[in-house]
Amino acid sequence: PICGGKMKVFIEVVQDQPRLVVFGGGHIGRVLTKLAAAAGFRVTLIDERPEFAEPCLIPEAEQVLCCPFEESVEKAHIQEADSVVIVTPGHAKDREVLERAIRTSAKYIGMIGSARKVLATKERLLADGADKKRLEEVFTPIGLRLGGDSPEEIAIAILAQIVAFRNGKTIRFG
Repeated sequence: PICGGKMKVFIEVVQDQPRLVVFGGGHIGRVLTKLAAAAGFRVTLIDERPEFAEPCLIPEAEQVLCCPFEESVEKAHIQEADSVVIVTPGHAKDREVLERAIRTSAKYIGMIGSARKVLATKERLLADGADKKRLEEVFTPIGLRLGGDSPEEIAIAILAQIVAFRNGKTIRFG
């Protein structure tokens, strides 16, 4: 027992690493996975194409899932603190993932796409009964307007927006 003596106590706060769930293992998804891992995120990468969901090609990912996009959101077990990025190989696949992602509790959901694609996707989801408020919260087009168009520059713009969001700053494209 310590009686009347002095004692120093050191407390180290350990926080969970943030998690990023990337739907689409193409050129942007792969680069984003690497950058996010370097920035301290635990990354789950999901693609239905086996050649894009090969763990040895993306060693920075904590988890790589190869499954149909229509099953992928459920298999990812998305939580409120997770950030979700949708960069699949096409409009239809993006819509499939977004339709399911907006039903999760994730605070940050972003989808790549032109203004025309985004509008068409949202209109279709609304016509199918999606929650309008939840759709309005989606970051789309995703990322910050940095002026670059290479996969690396797009991934940096996306990651910058996610980091800003995690730090309490909501910055939209445009």
